[in-house]
Amino acid sequence: MYPLLILCAGLLYAPRSVHAQLPSRFKLPWELREVSGLYIQHADSLWWHNDSGDAPNIYLTNGHGKLQQTITLPTRAIDWEDMTADTEGRIYLGDVGDNRRQRDQLTIYRYDPSLTLVDSIRFRYPHGQHYDVEAMAWYQDSLHLFTKSRIRRGNLPTYHFVVPAQAGSYTAELRDSAY
Repeated sequence: MYPLLILCAGLLYAPRSVHAQLPSRFKLPWELREVSGLYIQHADSLWWHNDSGDAPNIYLTNGHGKLQQTITLPTRAIDWEDMTADTEGRIYLGDVGDNRRQRDQLTIYRYDPSLTLVDSIRFRYPHGQHYDVEAMAWYQDSLHLFTKSRIRRGNLPTYHFVVPAQAGSYTAELRDSAY
């Protein structure tokens, strides 16, 4: 559990390359009615995506929430949960939700806006297990995935899995868990 806490603290307190000063409140456009992921590229470029039920769209707004662009990616959007980016500006979209714990293979799409290119990072969990990922972060050429539990009773863990941030098929590596 200790490495997971160090990673979370590092992600929270690490120097940011983007120091965005955003308004404390703004109204999102109707297209963003079920936001599930947000990546702040800089103060006037915010990338968003909706949860399940939307087309495979990502939306760019300015720092006041005004829609600037809608990009439909040549992918599927089963249950998009989160998005992040790497130091090269590539955006990762996590189609990693599994509320019913039925999906055997999950996908993270890597979108390069400068090339309008989309790659797929496909993965499974070890031993055929099923987890419901709700958050992810890019760190040192890997994607760090964090699960949630829907069971209301008990002291249940959050699991931390890692997959490479490169196109391909992988088995996610269980790194840690925390209660």
